[in-house]
Amino acid sequence: MKRKLLTALMTLFFLGLLVACGDAPSNNNNNNQTNNSNNNNNGDGPCTANSCPKGQFCFNGICAVGCNTDNECANNQYCDTDMKQCANKEAPPTCPDTPCQAGQECVSGYCSAKSSTPAKDPSTDNTACKPSVTGADGCTKQELCVPTDDDKTQCRQFPPCSQDGKCNVGLIGAVCNNGLIEGKARICLVGACKGDDNCPANWSCVKPGGSVLGFCSDGSFGMACKDDSQCGKDLTCAQAAPGTLGTCFTKTPDLPDFP
Repeated sequence: MKRKLLTALMTLFFLGLLVACGDAPSNNNNNNQTNNSNNNNNGDGPCTANSCPKGQFCFNGICAVGCNTDNECANNQYCDTDMKQCANKEAPPTCPDTPCQAGQECVSGYCSAKSSTPAKDPSTDNTACKPSVTGADGCTKQELCVPTDDDKTQCRQFPPCSQDGKCNVGLIGAVCNNGLIEGKARICLVGACKGDDNCPANWSCVKPGGSVLGFCSDGSFGMACKDDSQCGKDLTCAQAAPGTLGTCFTKTPDLPDFP
């Protein structure tokens, strides 16, 4: 799955896109996840779409509390006033280091609610989610469109950023959507980055020319690059022109000089 998502991100940037799904209207404020089920303000734990008490909403498999101000949230939470939902002040934990709750599974390093909608093949099914830089792609504002192991795509929910706009790096990197993609909620954009610090150690944030957002690359064969420093050992960044996006490729052996 990790390799699939990295390759998909690279392909999308070559097309001038970023992995993100649509801004389908959302009237249930399902933006924020609350993981501390021991706090009385945090809802009733794992849920399904219609199983939360009045005044609460099921987001990412967890009952979450609606709000208008921070005072209506638990001490360890803040009120996301855009979506009017309580969210944890700290950056969401990553998996598998932190086990996911019942009703969730680990997707690209973050716990995501199990989806009842099957993955679809975007090459044959026009109802499948397809990444769009505008965020208008058929998924809700709180979801990202991610590839599956069988080359299909699926809308998956991801957690909100911390109060100060942070997301933990996780398996393949992540950055907070602080207005970076219009029409998307303030969630962790998995695999995306603004700099190397949004990516795992020894990975690079590869950005197309002039783009604020890039994607995290491990520098392995076939991954995108801007220069040789972003490629692994014995690989070089093969580019059409200096400064353009290239691909990490095997170095060509130096030919001997012939008399």
